[in-house]
This record gives sequence, structure tokens and C-alpha cells, in this order.
Amino acid sequence: MYILPAIAMSFLINIPRWFELEIKVYKIPSTRNGSNTDIEEWGIAGTWLRYDKRYVNFYLNWTLLFFTGIIPLSLLAFLNTRIYLRIKEVQKVRTAQQTRNEPNFGATLASIIIIFIVCHLPRIVKNIYEIIVMNQVIESGETCSGMNPAKSLVHINNFILTLNASANFLVYCFVGSFGTQFLDILKRTFICSSILKGISKMKFQRGPTLRLEENVPKVSPLNGIEKITEDETNV
Repeated sequence: MYILPAIAMSFLINIPRWFELEIKVYKIPSTRNGSNTDIEEWGIAGTWLRYDKRYVNFYLNWTLLFFTGIIPLSLLAFLNTRIYLRIKEVQKVRTAQQTRNEPNFGATLASIIIIFIVCHLPRIVKNIYEIIVMNQVIESGETCSGMNPAKSLVHINNFILTLNASANFLVYCFVGSFGTQFLDILKRTFICSSILKGISKMKFQRGPTLRLEENVPKVSPLNGIEKITEDETNV
């Protein structure tokens, strides 16, 4: 129920992205392609919308800064702070023994919030930098031959955001008493699965064994259930 509004909002925000690029035919003269004729190649180029200063300023900078940066971070910090304070209130009411036996959800929650903010902060800084020097960024994207700080931050931001997606697993493992319980469950799961695989592998290598026991009832289509006689067993 909560996922559908997020998907709809993400789809609406990213609609203009489909109009930023177009397929274009590039003609390479014979003097550059090493042949006697001109060659045509298909490529992707930016449309007029992608280089429009108003579009870059309003959509790529301000809209994405608020809807994918400031607003999510503010909501995350506010809501999780309320949850953290509520957990502390509940722990004050309970006895010391009950609090000691329960997982420390407050530390886990605070760690997740801090990691999320730290990993998303460089992207927000990059967007603010592009807003301040918007004209320089647009011109450097066309003719700049040196290093552009905004372009260099893109790769760093992508790496940090990918790191944030996998950092929560480490938080569950090592932060608070909840991490101890999580590690115990993880160890039991992997150890049990490895033991079962080893047992099944040993059975497969040994192969099935056939054992004929005495006085085992068998079904006869004529007489129903009858016992195996000693003569049949010897055979």
C-alpha cells in the first residue's frame, strides 16, 4: 500500500528524462575514417531540452534536489527520531531485566539514519554546487577539456549510494544486541545447511543399501497380507 505512491511519484518525476536524449546520425568524412567514402554512424545526443538553462535550473537542479534529496532526508530524520524517542520512553517504563534481554533497536535505527545521511550528503552538495555555478557547468559540458568537479563527483556519488544499499546488512550484524542475535541465526542457518549438504553428499556416494529382514509382512494379490516364510527368506 505504501509502495504504490512512491512508484507513482518516481514515475512522474522522471517523465522529462525521456525527452532529454535522441538518436542522431553522425557523418564521418573519408579523411577521418580511413576509407574512400563517408561513413554514417548512429549515436545518442542531447536534445534542446537537455541544454536549456531554465530546464536545467528548475528540473535537474531544484526539483531533483528537493524531491530526491532534502525532502526524503528530512522525513527520514524526523520520523526515525520520533521512533527512537518512543523506544526510549518504552524502555524507561520496563524493568532493567526486560530492557537487558531486548535487542537494542535504538542503536540500530540511529546507525541506519546516520549512514543514510552521510551517503546521500555528497549528492546534495553536488546539486547545490551545480545550482550556484549553473552556467559554468553547462558551458564546461560542451567545451571543457580539463577536469570538471561536478562531473567527477558523479562517479563518487554513485559509488557511495551503492555502498549505502549494502551497508544496512553490516549494521544488522555488528550494531547493538540485535546484531548478536542476527549473527547467531545466520551462523545456525549456514552451519545447518552445510551439514545437511554434507550428509546428503555422503549418502549419495555410499549408495542405497538393500536389507531383507525376517518376519516383514508383504502384500500378496491372492492371499492379502502374509508373513515371509523361512524358505522364502533363504532364497
